[in-house]
Amino acid sequence: MNSTLLSLPATTARRTRIATFGIGVGLALFVASMAAGQSGPPPGGGKSGPPPEALSACNGKAIDDSCEMNTPRGGQSVPGQCVTTPDKQLACLPQGAPPPQN
Repeated sequence: MNSTLLSLPATTARRTRIATFGIGVGLALFVASMAAGQSGPPPGGGKSGPPPEALSACNGKAIDDSCEMNTPRGGQSVPGQCVTTPDKQLACLPQGAPPPQN
């Protein structure tokens, strides 16, 4: 019985060290995965760039022409203006949306 009481603090200290090490490793892996994720695809998992509806709305039009497109999710008609995207495509930019960054 005495030997069990004497070994209890050593066991507790060892468990504490193991738990601390595990938390440290988990935190390091989390930070590494977050840093690696910044260079991956944009949120939503799709490719970046305008949706196909924005591209087709400016077919046969010029820069600064007015356009109208249906939103990809809601199907609502949205007025806009044809602009050049960073990858040199002509796309309909909805009114009030921030301009594409070149």
